[in-house]
Amino acid sequence: MNLADLETLIHSHLDGRITASEMEQLSHELETDSQSRRVYLRLAHLHASLGSLEPPDREALEAAGLSSAAQPWHATRPTRAAQIAVPLAALLLTGLVLLMWQPWRREPAPEEVATPTSIARLASLKNCRWVNPQTLFQEGDRLAAGQRLELASGEAQIEFDHGAVVVLSAPAIFDIVSSHDTFLMLGHVQAEANTEASHGFCVRTRTARFIDFGTAFSAVAAADGHSQVEVTSGMVEVQLANTSARHMLRAGESMGIEPGQSAATTRIESGDGTAAFRFPTIEPPSAADHADRSQGLAVLSCRRGELDGRSGPLDVLRDGKGQSQADAPEESLFFRTDEAGLLLLDLGRALPITRINTYSWHQDHGSDTNRIRATQKFYLYGSAEAEPPGTDGPLAEQGWVLLGRVNTDEFFDVSQPRNRPEQQATSIAAPRGAIGTYRHLLWDVRPSRSGTQTVEDSTFYGEIDVYVE
Repeated sequence: MNLADLETLIHSHLDGRITASEMEQLSHELETDSQSRRVYLRLAHLHASLGSLEPPDREALEAAGLSSAAQPWHATRPTRAAQIAVPLAALLLTGLVLLMWQPWRREPAPEEVATPTSIARLASLKNCRWVNPQTLFQEGDRLAAGQRLELASGEAQIEFDHGAVVVLSAPAIFDIVSSHDTFLMLGHVQAEANTEASHGFCVRTRTARFIDFGTAFSAVAAADGHSQVEVTSGMVEVQLANTSARHMLRAGESMGIEPGQSAATTRIESGDGTAAFRFPTIEPPSAADHADRSQGLAVLSCRRGELDGRSGPLDVLRDGKGQSQADAPEESLFFRTDEAGLLLLDLGRALPITRINTYSWHQDHGSDTNRIRATQKFYLYGSAEAEPPGTDGPLAEQGWVLLGRVNTDEFFDVSQPRNRPEQQATSIAAPRGAIGTYRHLLWDVRPSRSGTQTVEDSTFYGEIDVYVE
């Protein structure tokens, strides 16, 4: 990538105008090229400095040869979120989270500083490197309400005085709001609140509130606003942002929340490993959904990729049932090895969709640990237009609306093949009412790699069900 194109992408990112496809380009460039990372560091520091200047100061800089076209600035002081300028996880993993330090903020005068009451302490620090190089946290340090922890690498354990324990894993930005309220802007936390005094402990993200009731759970917040919670023990109440919807999750349950007006949620569950396809809360495959071929209302087509020669036809996904056994390629739909694919479902007309379920099942008869083809890995998009948007470029830019993202290996924390359930279900739904009104649904299906494989295998999907109001 030439320097001019790189700087254009970086300015778009720092100004909050970057598109999904441009962010993919920038992420790849920064991961693979050290010179590009140095350019990013230089422009991000300059961008932050310009953002804090008053207009006359900017005019002076421009007169010195730093044009507003080359070095963007805003007419007002940037928001807190803009000052932080959080890159995607791919960027953060390269160490660029260091850019989020805000050295241009004015330090308050001594008489302005009030000593807040401490409510927690740093119980342990493992290989910690902080975003602000001047941060000098040590084990045992006390923490107060209003304090922010910006962790570039390592792991920090925080013990609250009422008994709650939080383990913060880098890269992460975490605010201690009060004794029972915290805000995870970015990163991963594990929280446990098993004392009576700590009940009601809350971890907030930009899309949800996770409230602990004598339990343990983990929460993840991504740079684009997507968040996820997984309950280890007890119960967690999930309150979705900008709605009154609430969900109670129990041990073993998880929920992902997409940013946006619909705040679509994603549940992922493992089944009983039988042809009945029984799951804890997700219903089994059904012929009563709108997409089933018996209804005669929807049409399924393949927009990209080639099906494996052993795969069943497209309509195995709309026959009202899953596979009859764990290794049934003719009853499954799957793409060729190493190949991604696009599946397009036309519902016939725009309809309010309440939930979309996908089911998979695979257990290789020759190996009791080979379940790689059970992994569900896809992005789901929707469109309400009479004709589906194009698929030749980045889907979001073509007009597709992202409804959900799924990677069941990440959800089940598959570090060993035996950890992967052979039968899986995913349900993308709205907290209340419909996800939205859509005519076309598009699955961007990705292959998966297991262990030391040199190729990626495609999932054995057995059924797709779409429910409407």
